[in-house]
Amino acid sequence: MPSYTRVFPNVGKTSNFSADLRYYVSVESSQLYFMAGYSQNWENTNPDGAGTKRNEKGANVGVGAYIPLVDWVGLSTEFKFQSQYPREAGFRFGLAFPL
Repeated sequence: MPSYTRVFPNVGKTSNFSADLRYYVSVESSQLYFMAGYSQNWENTNPDGAGTKRNEKGANVGVGAYIPLVDWVGLSTEFKFQSQYPREAGFRFGLAFPL
């Protein structure tokens, strides 16, 4: 599952690209999965010139679940750890619309 995130800090620009593979361990209506993949962060503390630029690459590992609410929408949750700077763990939740 590829994802791109754009962050809007007070100064500069920050973005992240991740490409993760999922392994589903359940096939019932609620689906649990483990994931692993590649991640890259870009940071520029001053886009007008003399700022600090960082380009960090690393790995992702995590676990997630899809829980259907009704036939056409479900809750998607994920806990993920990224190994590159700043080595952060994150929790994501949102709505998923199955195709």
